[in-house]
Amino acid sequence: MREGRRPQGLTRLRLATLNSLRGLRHCYRSEAAFRQETWLAAVLVPAGLWFGKDGGERALLVGSMLGTRAAIVIPAHPTFPRRLYQ
Repeated sequence: MREGRRPQGLTRLRLATLNSLRGLRHCYRSEAAFRQETWLAAVLVPAGLWFGKDGGERALLVGSMLGTRAAIVIPAHPTFPRRLYQ
């Protein structure tokens, strides 16, 4: 990639996806709580889909699990707000 030229379209999407996967891999390796939540989600998300009676219940059961995961990932990187606005 040349200086000053940014990727566009599908290339940008692919690079962003790869970068996100690298971040999740780093978080899994460095955060014990994230590893525990990952294995817990592997059990609880299918259970939430199975035990939910309708779409609303399933969304609440699975969404609460995914929301907990987000609450662990965001504070794990304290430089996130500074990088966001630079």
